[in-house]
Amino acid sequence: MNRVFQREPMILALAVVMLALFVVCVLLAAVDPRLITGVNAWFKPAKFTLSVAIYLFTVACLLSPLERGLPGLAAARRTVAVAMAGEIVIILLQAARGVPSHFNNSTPLNAVLFAIMGILILANTLAAAWILWLYWSDAPALKAPLLLGIRLGLGIFIVAGLQGFLMVANGAHTVGAPDGARGIFFVNWSLTNGDLRIAHFLGLHALQGLPVVAWLSGSRKAVIGVAAGWAFVFLLTLAVALLGRPLLTPPAG
Repeated sequence: MNRVFQREPMILALAVVMLALFVVCVLLAAVDPRLITGVNAWFKPAKFTLSVAIYLFTVACLLSPLERGLPGLAAARRTVAVAMAGEIVIILLQAARGVPSHFNNSTPLNAVLFAIMGILILANTLAAAWILWLYWSDAPALKAPLLLGIRLGLGIFIVAGLQGFLMVANGAHTVGAPDGARGIFFVNWSLTNGDLRIAHFLGLHALQGLPVVAWLSGSRKAVIGVAAGWAFVFLLTLAVALLGRPLLTPPAG
C-alpha cells in the first residue's frame, strides 16, 4: 500500500473526492424529493460516485506495480482520471437540472452531454485495454495467481465496458419497457423487465473480485475456476436481460 500511495497520488486523491461526493449525494437525496425516471434524482450520482471511487482505487493498485517508463502508462493514467471526472461532472450536472443523464436526447444540450459521456467511457475502456496489454507484455513481478487474476479481471471488465454500448443501441437499460419501472431500492434494477445493468455491474466488478480470489486462495486453478463461473454468470444475466425477463421478481401480492 505504501507503493500505491507513493506512485499513484493523483488517482487516489480523485478517489477520495469521489467518496466525498458520494456523501454529498446521499445528503442531497435525503432533502431533495425530485424524481428522475421514478427514482430520487441523487441516487444515480450516489451510485456512480461510489462505483468510480472503488474503480479508481483499484486502478491505482493495478498501476503501481508496473514500471514507470512503460509506453502509454502515463497516458492511460491521465485518460482514466479525465474520463471518470468528466463522467461524474455530467451526471451531477444533469441531476441538478432534474433530467436523465443517460439515453437523453431530448434537447441538443442533453444529446451532446450524453455523447460526451459515451466518448469518455470508450476512452476509459481503451485505457483499461492498454493496461491489460502492459500486464501481458511487461508483466510485473507478482505471484502467478495474482497476475492471472488481474489479467482475467481486466479482460472481463473490458468486455463488460463494451457491453454498455448495447444499452446505447437499445436506447435504455431496460429491455421490453421504458426505463423507470418498479425496481430494487437504490440500484433500481428492474423487477418487471430485462435490465442490462445487472450483467454490466457483474462484469465490471470482476476487476476487483478476481484479484481478491487470487490473493485469498493463492491458486491459479481457483482463479481460473472462479473466472469461468464469473464469465458464465455475466453472459447468463446478459442473455436473460436481452430476452426482456427480470432476473429477480417481486413477491406475489
